[in-house]
Amino acid sequence: MEKTRDLIEGLRKHLNGKGDGVTQEEITSLEQGLEELAHASSEVERLREELNPKVKHMNDVLAQVKRVFAEKKKVLKDFYPQESWEKYGIHDKR
Repeated sequence: MEKTRDLIEGLRKHLNGKGDGVTQEEITSLEQGLEELAHASSEVERLREELNPKVKHMNDVLAQVKRVFAEKKKVLKDFYPQESWEKYGIHDKR
């Protein structure tokens, strides 16, 4: 975005209106696009700040569920013969 701001500033300073290939309307349009981009970028950053703690919490809960799952699966596999594992939702073959 900084490069675009610099370009806009340079075009505004040095545009002489003699067929330079860039019109004032194009510069204004570029400027408006840059403003929209800045607004969208700040909105994304705000959402990211909200989302990051929620993702961390979800990952913590997922890790806990996986740990408990592995523990219970091991208990069932140690306690019951392999033929009955499927009754408990364990589809392992070994």
